[in-house]
Amino acid sequence: MFSLDRRNEIVSEVIDEVFHLKNSVAKHRPEEEFAAIRERIARTTERIKKTAWQLDQYGSGKAAGYLRRWLPSIVTFAEQAVEGFEVPWTSNPVERLMGEVSKRCKNQWMRWTKDGLEAILQLRLVKYADPEYYQSFLDELLQRSTKTAMSCELSIESTRGKL
Repeated sequence: MFSLDRRNEIVSEVIDEVFHLKNSVAKHRPEEEFAAIRERIARTTERIKKTAWQLDQYGSGKAAGYLRRWLPSIVTFAEQAVEGFEVPWTSNPVERLMGEVSKRCKNQWMRWTKDGLEAILQLRLVKYADPEYYQSFLDELLQRSTKTAMSCELSIESTRGKL
């Protein structure tokens, strides 16, 4: 259907839209300019829908369907930013976490209860999503001191001039 250059151009257009949305969230969220984020979400959604429509017109229904099906997931991080939540703009941290949980579940000698698996999943999510909170929780759980220095007195006695 499309040449490789044209396919790369279409992919680049979609990626540029998502990066523009990501940068808008990064710029406007700290100042709580949620109207600007909502406007950018609407613009990004409209442009990706337009790209999907164009793909349909060129006979690429599967690619168009893919964009339409995943559009809500693509803008989730921005919609959650408007609600005051910080969600990673890619799914990499969650995929990494699920891989780790899956790895632990595949060992035949391990048995997990639903509650135990849910607890470890939530703990790992906190580790990836809020490392500072995770570290303070771990320090408290292990009753570790947050002090980083130690002082002591040292005296050395020699016997017959040798240490």
